Amino acid sequence: MRRVWTGAVIAAAITLGSTGMLTGCTSEGSVPAAVTATPTDAPTGFPVIPEGRGIITSTVMTKVTSEPGTTVVAEGTVTMPEGESGAIAISVSWVDPATSAVYARGVTVVDGLAAGEQSEWTTSAELPESATDVATVLGAVIVDE
Repeated sequence: MRRVWTGAVIAAAITLGSTGMLTGCTSEGSVPAAVTATPTDAPTGFPVIPEGRGIITSTVMTKVTSEPGTTVVAEGTVTMPEGESGAIAISVSWVDPATSAVYARGVTVVDGLAAGEQSEWTTSAELPESATDVATVLGAVIVDE
């Protein structure tokens, strides 16, 4: 049976089960505080991105909205790679491309896919009106248990 979980329930489960965070490439030197915020000190309470084996090549974002001051939505498809199993956490972060500061984040978990099986996914978040020059960052991992 395929299940797609979203919202506060999965955010709470992920927070309890993992302490992973979105990471990116940085040059030597200091990293802005917004990039290194932990779940306990993140001022906006973004859903946590769990740790796991990355499967971004098996994940496609087919639609995304980015209008400030609205509920933004991203959707797409994910395919469970051959030889793999488990829950897939898909994250979309709406960020400032100049500073990498996260304006909003949605996390959705797809569970119950067999190897080679594809599922649609959707996630959403509240993008503040103050957000300008918004870019989106897609992530997908098979969650470590």
